[in-house]
Amino acid sequence: MDPQALSTDQILKIIRFLVFGAVISGAVFIYSLVGFRGAKKKKGRPLWLMSKQSIPMENSESKKKKGLLKSLGRLNKQTESDSHQPQVLLTVLLDRNTHEIIIDVDGTQYRNIKQINDKSVGQRILEVTASLLKFTQGLIMTTDGAKSLPIPDVKLTALPKFAPVSVDKETMNPEIGASKPGASKLALTVVERISDLIDFEHAFPTHISHVPDKNQSEPVSKKIQPKIEASLIGRKEQKPIKSDSYSFNLAEQINQIVQRKLKEIEDKSYVKIDMNLDDTILIIVNERSFRAIDDVQPPKIRKLIQDAIHEWNSGNF
Repeated sequence: MDPQALSTDQILKIIRFLVFGAVISGAVFIYSLVGFRGAKKKKGRPLWLMSKQSIPMENSESKKKKGLLKSLGRLNKQTESDSHQPQVLLTVLLDRNTHEIIIDVDGTQYRNIKQINDKSVGQRILEVTASLLKFTQGLIMTTDGAKSLPIPDVKLTALPKFAPVSVDKETMNPEIGASKPGASKLALTVVERISDLIDFEHAFPTHISHVPDKNQSEPVSKKIQPKIEASLIGRKEQKPIKSDSYSFNLAEQINQIVQRKLKEIEDKSYVKIDMNLDDTILIIVNERSFRAIDDVQPPKIRKLIQDAIHEWNSGNF
């Protein structure tokens, strides 16, 4: 067909037909493409094609399970690492108003040893004190200047149940519990360092016997000076009570053992372990008084008192 022979109307009709056919073909192609993609989505839609709204939300049950698994994982890791963390034995606090030392043991605060009613707590404090003296190689600082005391052999036995020290992430300092108002925490947190200690070989009173007398400028060895309860004068003799929470009254307990031993050997000597006016141990034998065990006379009574002390320390009474 000769295009030049076509009229204008015929040419327009041909153009319209071609355009209409192209539109129909395009619509069919697009419809087929959409249908093909829809079929692929039903089989398995890729995650990167899914919108946030089409992602199914996890139910609360699955969230709880995942949270428990994560918690168990963290707990296992903490349990493995806890055995390598330091352990708080006691905390030394300072009263800002009176400048007195306060000892915090497992959340309970004590201002002096007379307030202690638990033998294990008292023993822990005395063992830690001896450990500190070993740490300083026997050096202490007093109002008269530095002094040197005998270094005790000690082993920590009255340990608390394991409670790892939590660390403040901001300051990287150990958190050992909030102190009561009016008390500021000193930079003296005692931690368990078994590798720094040596075996406990001597009786308990020999460790505290190195405390210097208040009225003397030089340290006095072999002198028992724990602070104890009020005077024992006029108190009737009581049978010793074997308990974990009996009164931490060293003089009274040792005196009970001494009286029992005197009856066992039928010795009529008057012997009493009492308290001096300056809160030190006083040993009375007949009409004489002694402040050091090694000074006690006669030797038979001295040996009896020493045996009583060893028996008290072993707990077999």
